[in-house]
Amino acid sequence: MTWRAAVVVFALLVAPLARAQEAIDADFRMFDVVVVEGVADPIEGTILEGRDPGASRLKIRTRQGVITEFPRNKVREITDRETAESAFRTRAARIKERGTAGEHRLLGEWALRHGLRAEGEGELRLAAEVEQDAARSLAHRERLIGLVEERLADLTGAARDAALEALLAEVSRAEAKGGASARLLLARARVAREVGLPEVARGALEAARDALEGRRGGEADPATPARPEQPAPPRPPERPPARFGRDGEGLERPPPPPRHDTDAPPALPDDHGDRELPGLSHPERDVWRQALLLLGAVEARDGRLAEAADAYERVLEVWPQERAACLGLARLRVTAGQRGAAQDLLTAALKVFPRDGELLLVRGQVRALLGDLEGARQDLSAVLTAVRPPDDSALARDVRAALGLVLVLAGEHDKAGPSLEAADAPPGHGPARLARGLLAERQGDLAAARAHYEEAARLLAPRAGDAHYALSFLLAGEGDAAALDAAVGAIRAAARQGVDLELCLRALTDLAVRRGDPEAELRLLELHARTAAPGPDLLARLGRSYLRQERHDEARALFERALEQAPDHAASLRGLAFVAYARDDRPRAKELFERLLKLDPQDGWAARGQRNLEEARTRRVWVDAFDRPGREVKNAWRVEAPFGLKVEMVDGKVFLAGRQQNEAEGRTRLVRTVQGEHVVKLEARLHLDRLGESARAGLRFETGHGGVVLFRDTDGGLKVTWSKSKTAPLEDPRPLGAWPGHGPRTLAIEVENPQDGTVALWVDGVRRGELKVPGFGRDRGDAELSVYAQGTRLDEQVEVVLEEVRIYVRRER
Repeated sequence: MTWRAAVVVFALLVAPLARAQEAIDADFRMFDVVVVEGVADPIEGTILEGRDPGASRLKIRTRQGVITEFPRNKVREITDRETAESAFRTRAARIKERGTAGEHRLLGEWALRHGLRAEGEGELRLAAEVEQDAARSLAHRERLIGLVEERLADLTGAARDAALEALLAEVSRAEAKGGASARLLLARARVAREVGLPEVARGALEAARDALEGRRGGEADPATPARPEQPAPPRPPERPPARFGRDGEGLERPPPPPRHDTDAPPALPDDHGDRELPGLSHPERDVWRQALLLLGAVEARDGRLAEAADAYERVLEVWPQERAACLGLARLRVTAGQRGAAQDLLTAALKVFPRDGELLLVRGQVRALLGDLEGARQDLSAVLTAVRPPDDSALARDVRAALGLVLVLAGEHDKAGPSLEAADAPPGHGPARLARGLLAERQGDLAAARAHYEEAARLLAPRAGDAHYALSFLLAGEGDAAALDAAVGAIRAAARQGVDLELCLRALTDLAVRRGDPEAELRLLELHARTAAPGPDLLARLGRSYLRQERHDEARALFERALEQAPDHAASLRGLAFVAYARDDRPRAKELFERLLKLDPQDGWAARGQRNLEEARTRRVWVDAFDRPGREVKNAWRVEAPFGLKVEMVDGKVFLAGRQQNEAEGRTRLVRTVQGEHVVKLEARLHLDRLGESARAGLRFETGHGGVVLFRDTDGGLKVTWSKSKTAPLEDPRPLGAWPGHGPRTLAIEVENPQDGTVALWVDGVRRGELKVPGFGRDRGDAELSVYAQGTRLDEQVEVVLEEVRIYVRRER
């Protein structure tokens, strides 16, 4: 064959393909073409008038924008312009019967470029169906799947369900033709996550990840990566249902992730794909990235925070500033309490995406958590002034809600209100309404706060845990039984709707205490300890509950576990000291009291325990708890000068009660005399809540060298008076501060130093003062110890209840 013949044959072979290429890929006619008699070249433009043959003139705007006219009878030919739709129909008709997969793919891409999405997807579907090569057919399907996924971003409700069904159908068609790829698994995982099947999504994403990572070239040169043959990745064992409308009503549909309008991110400057993912093409790397990002989101929503963090971190190893990975990992760091690390991640990402509204929003929220309210305000304000999202966009609402909350925390309530109201504009915004509840609560409008919290719970459902949690504290503050019951219900709702279980258990435990239900408190503490890795505080609190039930061995074990975690944990040291003291293990108790005082020299409880140990070593104690049968006060007690007050014992308590008669300010005393002993302390537990408006009551400790009286006076204050000898009058009372308040109180008069007569005065184990009475308590002799009551006016009602008296005597050495 001659060279010339070969050229002709080649031309004949390629001509049909060239015509098809031209027909599909060339631009369509966007202008009318008019041939006018006497005008050399056809005129291209848009006919404004005179298209019909019967018209007198034809008016046309040329491509250059010039409007001109011609007599209609001079027009020889008009070729009408095409629309994208008509051009597509013409091209599609040419290849309908015998078009190749390549022609359908080419026409589909042409249609997509001209905004014909449905037509383009249809041609891609035809390309996949007529393609004989399995790999190329899979490529067409993957392109089609990507287009359907793009549509999902703008759809809601039934339209979104339809798109999900279409996406799953495309995946199933590809698999039916023997296709299997990480891209298909990624699409299947997206559908599974949308319809609330996280386990299915997780299985598909892990299979996609493993299939791609199995193709990495290891240490091979990235320029010539090894691509070993890999078996098809396994399908996940379960699939989402084929339809998501009526047939899928029982599925829990998780809320779609928040969409924030923001600038398209620029290309990342750092890309370590050649090092970390050798052997994968750029599209394959992108599938790997999307699979890991989606896996991180699935794991995080399922509470598998470590697995979610691992997925995000692996993405950041390849692309250190990948936006979605930075956001996801930052949120996980905040959940784990690593707020500084979260801020560093977001700051690094903002260096690459300085105008990214969502990054600025999340960093502002993190800064607020760190206490940097000014920094938070700057970030959030930058979104509104620099990014400037539309007022009704999700981003604008989220930013205004966060900014309003920052202003509430800063105490700028007047500025916070307008920001939160703008964020909460109809149809309402859950986070903004939640912050409005906090603002109303801080302003003292509890009714409005409750209404806001309840509306926030409605708006945020089914993820309204934070609203229920805030509402529970508001209800608990009301204090009555009905409100406390409602607070328990709110906390339980918070736990069901996503609030951290540990926080909910703490709140329920506090509510059990407020409701006076120790059994529920103990049950909750035990549940809390089983469901979490208990820290020292929780262990100590559970140990104290066991102590109240006298379960000393179990309590001691918990305190010791707490000290293994925190050797200086004060509450656990106190618990162990109590156990040692109760079991009369004095050396161990002394050691623990000393450790507590070393940690805090002002620890009154430890100082009192140490003093009690010293008293136990150097003193004997006589205790009268009045637990003997009968109503008569005996055991060496006598009653002096009743003055109308009746002294009797009822159910183990002594009552000095009645109306003051015969003599104003006459003292009625219950007295005990101790002979031949060194009495060093008188202690009594009294109820004085119904003493009378102008009555006095207290303790009196007298020896041959004088006396000391510690009492509550008519003005409600705690006072002391004394005499320097048995016959000397009492000195003017000295104030020792306010009476501690309602309830039983333990008063004590103690001879601290018999050598110089130092006497200490105690209320409930707290040293309230001292005085010096020379010789007081120095010698063995008679000591009169009494509890007294008196009305300062006739006919005054007086009531004093005495539970117990302790008399301390110095041991003989």
